[in-house]
Amino acid sequence: MIADFKPARLTFKIGGSLTDKSFDLKSDYLIAGRFDSSAGPIDIDLSGFSGDEHISRKHAKFTFENGKWFVSDAGSTNGVFVKSASANEFSSRITGPVELNNGDEVSLGNMLFMFNV
Repeated sequence: MIADFKPARLTFKIGGSLTDKSFDLKSDYLIAGRFDSSAGPIDIDLSGFSGDEHISRKHAKFTFENGKWFVSDAGSTNGVFVKSASANEFSSRITGPVELNNGDEVSLGNMLFMFNV
């Protein structure tokens, strides 16, 4: 584990409201996606959540580097989008790592999460 590691959390949102479903980011490298028996386990399994039909087996990577969290697309079909806490709308589909800050929103396909550190 990295000395300056800061755990974070992704909280699932439905209809603009936070739910009680969340994922703790306790490692410096995590893959989010949908479990598939042929591909094996996934770090953040989004199977069974509303909208999981739009999630790829390996949809997004969450990484912690140099004291900062980043999200990147892991080759998904339906993309990864980020809305900064200070922005009014989501970015276009990301094509490289994007730094995440407290209060940012992350869209994986059509699933929405709030990022908090």
